[in-house]
Amino acid sequence: MLFFKKKKKQEELKAKDVVVQKIAAPNKINTFRYTYEPWKKLNPNKTQLDYEKIICPNNLFDFLTKTVILFKEKFTLPDDMTFAIVPIDDAYFKWLDDNEKIDNDVNKNLYVNSLSDEEIFERMKANGWDEEYEVVGIPVYAINSKLEEIKKTNYKIEADVKEELIDFLSNIYGKGNVYVPGYILTQNDFFKGERDFVQMAKLHFKKNTNVRFTDWEEQRYSNKVALIYPLVLPFAIRRNYTSARLNFNELLSDVRFTPIVSITKNGLSKYGIESEDFKNTKVFEKIKEYLGPKTIIMESVVRSCDIPSVNRQILSKLNGQTQ
Repeated sequence: MLFFKKKKKQEELKAKDVVVQKIAAPNKINTFRYTYEPWKKLNPNKTQLDYEKIICPNNLFDFLTKTVILFKEKFTLPDDMTFAIVPIDDAYFKWLDDNEKIDNDVNKNLYVNSLSDEEIFERMKANGWDEEYEVVGIPVYAINSKLEEIKKTNYKIEADVKEELIDFLSNIYGKGNVYVPGYILTQNDFFKGERDFVQMAKLHFKKNTNVRFTDWEEQRYSNKVALIYPLVLPFAIRRNYTSARLNFNELLSDVRFTPIVSITKNGLSKYGIESEDFKNTKVFEKIKEYLGPKTIIMESVVRSCDIPSVNRQILSKLNGQTQ
């Protein structure tokens, strides 16, 4: 018994040592992020989907989140800590050739640390990393109380309602930073079309083009006779960076980086945004006209990756009410 107590005490002291040995990080840290071509050369057996999952090429914030988690394991991060993400791209390989060096971690760090903030930002812009997109949506749940077979294959929002939705969301995310395709989608259709949605958003923001996605013209229901149809009113937001140096804590306090945003007057006031409640808009009423008066519309904007957890909360509540 004494042996086990002694061993437990040693493990506790060892755990404390790990915490004590975490050193304070410098206020500025530069790290790197691969563009697709060099990453593919290093990972020939992996796909573009693997690259997108690991590198998050359309969302610098998600990549930065992973970076911060790794650094927190080694360092105590000060509140004014800033990160810069340097692209590993053609410019890096040119630097290797010019300096007669080979590609390895030591030389990557030499390259990363040789650049000024202005040079890093120029490389970010050259790879389109000064602009990113977040695919989000407002969860909607259509209640089929009579258990009738659903006939509707397309919920397309009328032009005037779409404009009102854009105005409402632009008040939150900034004018010119919102792309609304104008459909209410089944969640399966939404998830399947998410990568296409990002490309549509890019075309919209970069070329002011509205692309019609034919796959969204017809809904695909896994079950045409169900009590609840989980749907989503999707849109995309754009986020621009004007500097290579990013403060993680400041980004977390920005409404554009908040995973779930309450689109109520009280919820938005926390970010200094004056707005009416979403339930008072024409959009809210129109959705109920489309789907029926028992439709449940969440007054929240949710990231696509967080929709499944929201579903579990909503469906558990509904199941409790129907039992």
